[in-house]
Amino acid sequence: MYLDIRTLTVAVAIISFVGCAAFWAMLRLRLPLHGPGWWSAASGCVGVVFSFISLRPGISWLLGILASNVLAVAALCLLWTGLRLFLGRRPPSFLLLALLLLSVTATFAAAYTLSPQGSLGFRIIFISLLLSGIFLIITRELFIGMPARSPGRLLLSAAFLLHAAFLLVRAALTYVFGATLPLLVSGPVTMAAMLVAVAFMALLLAGLGLVVVERLQAEARPVRNLRD
Repeated sequence: MYLDIRTLTVAVAIISFVGCAAFWAMLRLRLPLHGPGWWSAASGCVGVVFSFISLRPGISWLLGILASNVLAVAALCLLWTGLRLFLGRRPPSFLLLALLLLSVTATFAAAYTLSPQGSLGFRIIFISLLLSGIFLIITRELFIGMPARSPGRLLLSAAFLLHAAFLLVRAALTYVFGATLPLLVSGPVTMAAMLVAVAFMALLLAGLGLVVVERLQAEARPVRNLRD
């Protein structure tokens, strides 16, 4: 059974859209987001749409791989940018984001051109490590930019760490067994992928909800003090 990278990409794009939609909701609540909500929500929508389009059988295999993976990484980069702005920090370097997208495009195009099927394992390991790295960087941003006792920070960090850990395990299994996993391994891995995606979205939404509540409570305290 092949661990088709596009399947994971669709899940990543959907998860990114959920996070972007939550940022957009915060923006509508007039929290100090400095405007990343609209950009992130639009990028998340584009990532989801193009990822699903890439699954259509009529589209070029290479084009589908590039579109789904590049757009998924772009959605995560914009989610990362929105998170930094939300935490009151400067956005990531544009050069760094451009290099991430360029590395995905160049690596996948070169690997597929040289060996369409033989490079499948390499492509899975590469994108898994890249995405897990972005998730770990986002987790680091949360630990630096949010209060230590914030329940929202704990849930968000748990969500990103969970997904990063799964991607690392996925890369390790691909390295050991190759792109074609044994039947006894592929079944549990597929089930774990679905459970991780559900748990990630649940933790992400719960964490963002708590962050919204914490922000609203923090803004209400000065008003109460003035009244007193």
